Amino acid sequence: MGLFSKKKKCESCGQKLHASWDQCPYCGAGAAQAPQAPAPVMAAPMPSQGGKQKTMAINIGGSEQIVTGQVGSGWLVPLDGPQTGELFQLRAGRTFVGTSPDCDIVLRDPSISGRHAEISITRRGFRINDLGSANGTYVNDKRVSSEDLIDNDSVRLGRTNFKFKSMS
Repeated sequence: MGLFSKKKKCESCGQKLHASWDQCPYCGAGAAQAPQAPAPVMAAPMPSQGGKQKTMAINIGGSEQIVTGQVGSGWLVPLDGPQTGELFQLRAGRTFVGTSPDCDIVLRDPSISGRHAEISITRRGFRINDLGSANGTYVNDKRVSSEDLIDNDSVRLGRTNFKFKSMS
């Protein structure tokens, strides 16, 4: 059996969960279960641009990370695959995502194309654009070529699922 073959479903929202997760990253169900030891806190470094600072807690798969950033900051958090739980901060302007070393976010998943997608900041917020990838870009389980992102959207590149987090 593979690492992710023992999937379970959230009783509250019905989303697929990894067998080791005690809390649903989609709806937060399961938080009232037995208390867990506090997870280590990691702060993502943010460039100072003179804007208003905001802090939020990102709780994915039972580990919580406190993130402080500029209003309008965004992150991709892998929910499965070799980089599960890492925080990938999106750059101001546009961020290229793929397996190629020249991408801003370099992923280690053979189902993801070299330059798979681009995430840009527009006047309306964040927008993801598929760059002609072989296995597609999905937002909330819908294949897209271009789509606006909002906080807590589910994003899938190839076979890897991500949670999109933003502060606005």
